[in-house]
Amino acid sequence: MTMFHRFCRCLPCLAVLCLAGVAQAKRTGDVMTPFQAIKWQSAETWKLEDFKGRVVVLLFFNPYHEQFTREPARVMQQQVIDHYKGRGGNAHGVPVTLLSLNIYPAGGEAQTNRIISYAGLEQVGIDDATQADAALLQLDYDLLPLAVILNGVEDSPSHKLWEIVD
Repeated sequence: MTMFHRFCRCLPCLAVLCLAGVAQAKRTGDVMTPFQAIKWQSAETWKLEDFKGRVVVLLFFNPYHEQFTREPARVMQQQVIDHYKGRGGNAHGVPVTLLSLNIYPAGGEAQTNRIISYAGLEQVGIDDATQADAALLQLDYDLLPLAVILNGVEDSPSHKLWEIVD
């Protein structure tokens, strides 16, 4: 059997593997697998579980697309998160937290710092999109920045823990 024929025999397997990867992408209504991120300019980590009891807004961004990230990050921090902070949480009194996640493990430091400064971001981390366990890789997305809202309230009557709400 030639190398070409062997390759052709593998094509259906490759197609199934590719489709399996796409089918696993999470969307609204799915539950996010717990993950951890490295705090910006620190060796400390956060775990998603650290934010139980809250609504968690994840804002994934590419620091090299600073011009597309600055304004959405500012709006999320200053108009959404600060609004809920001033009200003592959402309509049910549940605190709302924004976790801004740079998807690059190295590089983009100056850009990320400018985004943080411009937007007033309080909690920034690195979700290393080159690693198989990255939070971003769980999601179905086309463009960045990407905002995802998670329910962090256990025993919620309307959503499962870490369910993607929007």
